[in-house]
Amino acid sequence: MKAFENAMHPTIRSGLAKFDVSLPEELQNYVSYLLDESAKLHLRKQVLQPPRALEELREAMSKYELETFLTIHIIEGAWQVVLLFVDELPRVKLPRDWYSIIDNEDEEVSNEMIYCSKSGILNGWPTHYDPGLVTLCKAITNKDWKVTRFILSLSRIPDECLKNLSTALTQSELYSLTLYDIGLQSQGLEHLCNALTSVNCRLTNLNVRGNKLGDVGIMHLCNALTSVDCTLTSLNVSNNELGDNGLKHLCDALTSSNCALTKLKVRFNRLGDRGIKELSEVLTSGFCTLTSLDVSFNRFGDEGIKHLCKALTDTKCKLRSLDCSANWNVTDDGKKYLSQMLTGTGALLLSRSTTKWTK
Repeated sequence: MKAFENAMHPTIRSGLAKFDVSLPEELQNYVSYLLDESAKLHLRKQVLQPPRALEELREAMSKYELETFLTIHIIEGAWQVVLLFVDELPRVKLPRDWYSIIDNEDEEVSNEMIYCSKSGILNGWPTHYDPGLVTLCKAITNKDWKVTRFILSLSRIPDECLKNLSTALTQSELYSLTLYDIGLQSQGLEHLCNALTSVNCRLTNLNVRGNKLGDVGIMHLCNALTSVDCTLTSLNVSNNELGDNGLKHLCDALTSSNCALTKLKVRFNRLGDRGIKELSEVLTSGFCTLTSLDVSFNRFGDEGIKHLCKALTDTKCKLRSLDCSANWNVTDDGKKYLSQMLTGTGALLLSRSTTKWTK
């Protein structure tokens, strides 16, 4: 990639000096400049003079030429050019370290594109080319481009980057943030929680799956959930090694009058019967606002199922969706008990499809 960078950088830097790409008209003029100077970019494919300059330039570049082209603009802080060129770009057009892969069960949006200006979804960012995430933060805080959902996965983010990103949360239109398996540490999580308790933060959906938060991490997050200024309604803390002790912190938060959560995912957290019992009691407390709960892939058995069933028949329980599949300690008797409870309760609007068992 270094050879590509050496070939492209002088032409790009010269163009960025001539045009203020923060202005829409100047941005288009810059694209036209790149088209005129395409020979100096040393692309392998010849660029003609079509009416659609951006598409032609993008198609003329190989995967690694495009990566180099975008990387230079990130280094130069020209995030407008980056978003312009990746808008509705299929992720296969760039190397793997440019985009995020989240399974469909985790994200209710298509993540086949790196960025979509229509939906406001930015699906990944090459963090290793953007120290401190300075260029990214400029992009998500610009109100004209309206990045409203940001997904980042399988990248290691230092605390300083989380501090900058958390500050950006209080200055942006972001309402959904996914930080999947990024090595979220205590200090970085503290920065994030500070943003969540800011009156200027608009985040309603947070996914921090796969970060091994443990007891200390989840306690920080639960403190934020009970803040009067926290606007979160959906939280995914799956695969974070919570166990029953970590779940207790969540249960305490769910009974707070300030907690607005309606959707909670705690998959793959080694939850046992004791933890499920406490959670079930919270569901019937009258304070809990949860309508959707995912406790699949945990360790509870028939006793846990009975606690859940008891909660589901209580009029104070607001749940309408429950996933407790793939808990291998549940026997056929436990599955039968749940099935009978669902079919025998006319007032319950719980979908049976969400309680399916898979092996």
